[in-house]
Amino acid sequence: MAVVERKIEPSNKTFKEMFTKANKFAAENDNETTFNDGIKKQNLNKRQAEYIQKSDVTLPGLESAREIVRWTYNKETKKGNVAMFDLAAENKYVVALLTNIRKKGIAPLEDIKKNIEPLVIRDKKAKVLIDKINASMSSTKDIYALAAKMNTKVDSLKSISFFSYNLPLYGPEPEVIGTLFTLKPGALSAPIKGANGVFVAILDNISKPQNAGDFNMMRMQLGSEYSQKVSNILFNALEESTDIEDNRILFY
Repeated sequence: MAVVERKIEPSNKTFKEMFTKANKFAAENDNETTFNDGIKKQNLNKRQAEYIQKSDVTLPGLESAREIVRWTYNKETKKGNVAMFDLAAENKYVVALLTNIRKKGIAPLEDIKKNIEPLVIRDKKAKVLIDKINASMSSTKDIYALAAKMNTKVDSLKSISFFSYNLPLYGPEPEVIGTLFTLKPGALSAPIKGANGVFVAILDNISKPQNAGDFNMMRMQLGSEYSQKVSNILFNALEESTDIEDNRILFY
């Protein structure tokens, strides 16, 4: 038995047709409005890449996009510019549109609004809940009665360590875990604003750690770890204290 394999690749005719199509699209849709309209009319697949860094080599769906990245950082490229690229390594033609340029420094509100909006909403919800909890706590210090007033339930958690990052059942809650270790057993906490909700806790018991005895081995391990970090920390400190303009993107 013989197995014959044949690699199927686009012909020169196909490449020419795709080149003509991409070149025509770039020429006829040279601004953001016509670019997006042209995508809808031709039912094309639009990909988006946000927060592109100077050193990026890939973009969503593209493994060899260095040329496109260099174009985005070229001083001659302006917001709204359109350009076509021949990614020979991937047998693709790409028409790119630069939708935004973010300047170094504090970002304008409009650029980060969609990112911080959920955080602002979360903080506003937390304030409303904290006010309701404080109002209910003025009449009761019983955690079960308080839970009933707030239409929620009481969860019991065991074996929480000061070094824990996740709060069982609730996920990452370092603020809540840290506050738990400031409470006295039997005392009801004030409302605690966490990452995923507002918490009220009562500490049943706190166990003091046993004396580990000889700390020499731990001291040696920590010393070794920090010794290895020195070179990296030193390099970062020198980099931060020096005014460096990285222009490698112009050449690579």
